[in-house]
Amino acid sequence: MKKGTLSLLQTMIVGAITLLVLLGIGYTMYKILEKSGTKGQCQMAALKYTGQKYLSAGFKAAEARCKADTPTIEVKDLDALKSRAETAIDRYISEGSPAADYFSQTEQSRYEWALDKIMADELVNCFGKGWRGWLDLQGTTTGNILLAETGAQVCILCSRVKFSPEVRDIFGSTTEFDLRPWLDANNKEGKTYYALLTQGVDPSYQFLDKSFDISTSKAVLFVAGTTKEAFALTQAKGGVGIFDYDSITSDLGWEEWIQRAGVVTTAKAKCRVIIGDIETSEQKGMT
Repeated sequence: MKKGTLSLLQTMIVGAITLLVLLGIGYTMYKILEKSGTKGQCQMAALKYTGQKYLSAGFKAAEARCKADTPTIEVKDLDALKSRAETAIDRYISEGSPAADYFSQTEQSRYEWALDKIMADELVNCFGKGWRGWLDLQGTTTGNILLAETGAQVCILCSRVKFSPEVRDIFGSTTEFDLRPWLDANNKEGKTYYALLTQGVDPSYQFLDKSFDISTSKAVLFVAGTTKEAFALTQAKGGVGIFDYDSITSDLGWEEWIQRAGVVTTAKAKCRVIIGDIETSEQKGMT
């Protein structure tokens, strides 16, 4: 992963721009976003966090809070999508789509299609909460780089998803699901879900090839590193993925490295800052 720092001049420019944004349209934007539900509230929390990081040269961030969604997927949620699943699978078969290798006209396959759609839409919603990568959550500056904790990530906890026992019973011993075939075969906003969710995203923050396990609660996260090269309101500052909820503060599933003065240090990636409240920081073992 490429590392870098902003020059003092860049930092001053970024701080000035951010200050104008916060002072000039901050209140109006806050009111608009506040009324738009959890998505808007998390967008505003991310904006406040980023602005404070820049204005304090990376040493301080405003307390950023918003409400995370807490859906439990029930059989009725899957049933509501079965007719759409049947139509989509017919299309895969008639067009010879690669998705036809993964989905068939069976009851369980239609349920899997429905489950994948729910999770895919959770990811799209989360991508929006992270400003689709246009907002630099890291607030990277010289001071931040020197003091950054290896592996530390800034995360927007968009939702904690649970799966009802009845949903798990539908799939029996199958608990792992690969979302990539569904993302490649279905469109959103004129492009595939996969293309939408990876547009402008640094490859280091593309997590969509990971399978998800319905036997445990899942966290849908927007993840941004604290040590990447960054410039405010530019692309490629983070990406979305599905992670094990119980381990987001300890192990996101990969190792990050940082080089300082020729010395390389590595550590497991983890959410060091979480924007999105379900439990208190103490309950999640955070400091």
